[in-house]
Amino acid sequence: MVNIILSIIWSDILSLVLICFSTVLTIMGLFVGLISIFRLFKDKKTPVAQQPEEQQTIQAEKPEVKISDVEYAVIATAIHLYFNNNDHDDESNILTIKNIRHNYSPWRLNNN
Repeated sequence: MVNIILSIIWSDILSLVLICFSTVLTIMGLFVGLISIFRLFKDKKTPVAQQPEEQQTIQAEKPEVKISDVEYAVIATAIHLYFNNNDHDDESNILTIKNIRHNYSPWRLNNN
């Protein structure tokens, strides 16, 4: 065991580790730089005070849309059926969603 450890050229291993580590850090730095450059271009929007009045009123009149879980399920199913043309299955493609409310549950009795 001692002969194996003594026969290893540790300076070569250390230089290889340092080269790999510096390569990884350099690539990560490049990615961070690219992301920050893209973020600068994304943030270059005209401020609200400098926009024409028509655009300000259009932005103010947008209603807040709330989508329920059932609507998300329907959208996901439609996208799945559109992109996955699985012709080998004969299915009706009817989605049935039942909202069941249980007034009695044994878990509610556990109030300890």
